[in-house]
Amino acid sequence: MDSRRMASELAALPKPVTKTGSTFLGRPFSELIAERSADLAKLKAELGALSKDHFQMDDIALVRYLCGFGSVQNSFAAIRAAAYLSKTKADLLKSAEVEQSAPCADKIEPYSKFHLWESGDRMLFIVPVAQTDFKPLMKAASEEDIIDYSLHTARRLWNWVDRTSRRCGRIMKYEVVCDFTGFSFLTMPPRAYVQAMSQMSEMSEVLHPLSMGSTTVTGLPGAHLARRLSSMFRPFLPKSMAETQICCGDRTKQSPASCPYLQRHFADDMRSLDSLLGRICPVTGHAAKMESDWTEKKLVDFEAHVATLDPESTEIKTISL
Repeated sequence: MDSRRMASELAALPKPVTKTGSTFLGRPFSELIAERSADLAKLKAELGALSKDHFQMDDIALVRYLCGFGSVQNSFAAIRAAAYLSKTKADLLKSAEVEQSAPCADKIEPYSKFHLWESGDRMLFIVPVAQTDFKPLMKAASEEDIIDYSLHTARRLWNWVDRTSRRCGRIMKYEVVCDFTGFSFLTMPPRAYVQAMSQMSEMSEVLHPLSMGSTTVTGLPGAHLARRLSSMFRPFLPKSMAETQICCGDRTKQSPASCPYLQRHFADDMRSLDSLLGRICPVTGHAAKMESDWTEKKLVDFEAHVATLDPESTEIKTISL
C-alpha cells in the first residue's frame, strides 16, 4: 500500500482519549475489568455481532482498549481499525513478533537507529536524534520504508508491554527518551520524514493501546531550548502525548544518579540496574567520568532540583505536545 493511499485511510482512524504517561500505569487488570464490566459486555456484544471468529480477544486486551479509547463506540472503532492494519501489515508485524529484523532495515539503519534498553519490569525506547542523518536517509528510503521500520520497532515495544503486563497482572508501559546529545540545528528533519513518523504514530496508537508511558528529553545544555525543540519532538511521538520532562546536564561528566529523570523513576531500583552500576547512563549510553563513590548518597532530590531553577526555566520544565 502506498503512503498516499494509507494517509487518506488514516484520516478516519479513531483517536485515543487517554494521554500517554502514568494514567492507568500499575493498575491491576482485575480491578479495571471489574470497573468496566458493563462496557466490556457491550463491547463483546458489538464485536460478536460483527464477527464471532475474527476478533479473538480476551478481557485484558479489551479493557486496555476501553481504558485507552474511552467509550465502547470508540474502542470498537479502534479494534476494527487495528484489525485492518493487522491485515495490511501482517508480514511486518509478524516479523517483529518473532524478533526478525525489519524488511527495510538495510535502508534505514545505516543512517538512523533507535535503541531499546530493558531492566526487569522497565523498558526505555531511546531516540538519539543526532544519530539520524536525514539527507542520505531520505535518498535511500521511501516514506513507506520509514513507516514500516518505525512500526516494526513499535511492535517490538508492544510485545514487551503486553508480555510484561500479563506477567505482572497490571498495566505496564514503556518509556521514551529523546536524546539530543550532539544535535545540530542545521540538521532538521524534512517534511516527508515528519509526515511518515506522524502516520506511523497514529497507526501504533490504534494497534498498541496504552503502551507508552512517560517521555523525557535529555542531552540539552539547558531547559530554555525546550520551546525551540518542541516542534521536533512531535514526529517521533504519538499525538496523544501528555507532558514531556526536560532533563538537563551533561551525562558524560555527571553521575547517572545526578539525572533528575533517573533519580525520580529509577532510584528505588538503582542497584538492580547493571548499566547504572557500570556507570553507563541508559538514556545516552555514555560512560560517566567521575569519582567512584556515587551511590545513593549522591542521588539528587528532584523537587529540590526544580526549586533551584529560575522562574522562566521552571515554567517550561514540562511541555505539552
